[in-house]
Amino acid sequence: MNEWLSPRIGERAVRNRRMESDSQLATTGRSRCRTAAWVASELLYRAASIANAADSTDTAAKNIILELCQTGHWTVGRAFLRINGESAEGPWLVICAGTGVLPPGWQAGEQLLAAGPMRPALARIAWEENRGVAASIDFLEGLSSGVAVPVRHLGRVQGAIELYGPGAVPQEPGLLDTLLEIGEQLAHVLMRQRRHREALRQQQELLHIGRLASMRELARNLAHEVNQPLAAVGSYAGGALQLLAQGRAEPDKLKRALEQVGVQAKRASNIIQEFREFLRRGDTRHERLDLRKLINETAMLMASVVREAGANLVVRLPPELPEIEGDPIQLQQVLINLIHNAVESLSGAPASRRRLLEIEVEVDEQVEIRVRDTGVGMPGELLPQLFTPFLTTKPHGLGMGLPVSRSIVEFHGGRMSADNNPDGGMTFRVRLPPARSLSSSGR
Repeated sequence: MNEWLSPRIGERAVRNRRMESDSQLATTGRSRCRTAAWVASELLYRAASIANAADSTDTAAKNIILELCQTGHWTVGRAFLRINGESAEGPWLVICAGTGVLPPGWQAGEQLLAAGPMRPALARIAWEENRGVAASIDFLEGLSSGVAVPVRHLGRVQGAIELYGPGAVPQEPGLLDTLLEIGEQLAHVLMRQRRHREALRQQQELLHIGRLASMRELARNLAHEVNQPLAAVGSYAGGALQLLAQGRAEPDKLKRALEQVGVQAKRASNIIQEFREFLRRGDTRHERLDLRKLINETAMLMASVVREAGANLVVRLPPELPEIEGDPIQLQQVLINLIHNAVESLSGAPASRRRLLEIEVEVDEQVEIRVRDTGVGMPGELLPQLFTPFLTTKPHGLGMGLPVSRSIVEFHGGRMSADNNPDGGMTFRVRLPPARSLSSSGR
């Protein structure tokens, strides 16, 4: 009996040990899977944080590559990104980064290239075949393996990321899927930058449309403004000729007359130059501006238009005004558009009402410019749509003046609003941040 039981007990012990070993292997496998899943989740979270915080595509790509190199699998990486579309023809934005020494021919940081990834780079395979790839390599000194994934947005390939390291090809389950998701996060940054560039392009187009829409009124105003100095030139020149004809051409009198001819001619030249700058389609300037000078010059430029409407223009400025930052031509366009709107509103007001256009400035944490008129105001049902493009109450208006003006103000970090006045007319408010001090701007 004992002889029969002994082998049975031994076999049972062996089976138990095998079962324990299999259980340990399964537990270890599940643990590895859980660890791999945790690492993938952590990588996705960090990549998403980088993508959301990045203000440019190159910054996002560089930081994502560095984050991936921290895993220990890779030491260097590159991102190839199409700037404008999906064509293989340039330009391509290429970003190289890593925790190790970059291979020969790789340039740290970002650069623009006419062509995308070239074979034998794994990024070429990922981009061409729209799939992830992991393989051993022998074309980069000191590096023996690599992975690459396409950068896709809504299924369309916009570029590729490749990573290389000195070890064996990583075998973690789901690694390529994780990298593909990270590539999609980078694609979101790329598309966000494209939309931003397109918005800026459209804004420049809108600004140009706004300038053209104002050109007819400005041309009439220009004729009025230039006529005054030119008439003065003719008067002084005629007086000098008369003195010569009468034999009373004293040097001092002639000198004063000729000096005034020069002054008035210069004034006419400046008016024309300002008009040309206003209409010129060029790049946006950004500089520190004297707000008092900007408002006074605009008021002088529009004075004849206001007078023709039978209105009085009053400018009230505090003794001390901070500087602001921005494009002087664009900000002057905002004021011109608001003054034009006020003049048209005043033209439709009852004859018994006093026609007054006021420009005031109040300074608190920001600078608030108020343009107030005593005209007809805006119908209450249209007030919420005041800044909607192509909405106009004018027979021949384009409805672009106010939307363009608000775009300019917001581009300068400000806000624009409007309300009907209780006693008639409207008040437009433009709030702009003051120029940064030298200490806060780091200059």
